[in-house]
Amino acid sequence: PSLNVRPATRLRLGAFVARFEKTTLAQIRDAMRVGTIEHQGDAGESMYWLCYTVARAQPPQRLWITSHGEMGGREHTVGGFMIEEISRAQASPGCPSMPSSGYPLSLDRGIWIGTNHSALLRKLPTPSGLRGDWLEFLYEGRVRGRDPFGSGTDVDFAEISALSARVVSGRVAALQAWKVTAY
Repeated sequence: PSLNVRPATRLRLGAFVARFEKTTLAQIRDAMRVGTIEHQGDAGESMYWLCYTVARAQPPQRLWITSHGEMGGREHTVGGFMIEEISRAQASPGCPSMPSSGYPLSLDRGIWIGTNHSALLRKLPTPSGLRGDWLEFLYEGRVRGRDPFGSGTDVDFAEISALSARVVSGRVAALQAWKVTAY
């Protein structure tokens, strides 16, 4: 971990704010009034998601908002998202067009598709690693919370927050962000 701040904690979809580990996929779907919660995998490989085609962006983009099958609980709280540029804005029933109420899209740190490389490094100056054309930013810390096993006491939880930015021709072309808090 190279950061002393969380690189991303929420995703703004127009006026709606989806907070990692708080907002559910159903709340996002209901706020956008479109979308289907999809599922794949089993146990530790289980994943739920919403997909949206961001057709108004130039170039168009595809957005997946995800919930881990185990860590997201029965409510399927948002654990992260991925967005990338695509060649054509072809929506489908499983990945409909983002409604106008979902614009603009942004992260809490002002990083988004199209952010130039130098602006990215001004906002998050120390990458934790490099994987091909992806810059990795990682935060690790501790937070206090109620013992999940019912003792009634406060305990320390590990919190990890990550942001990966794919930089192509000097600008961000894809983003992945996630957050997890575990005992």
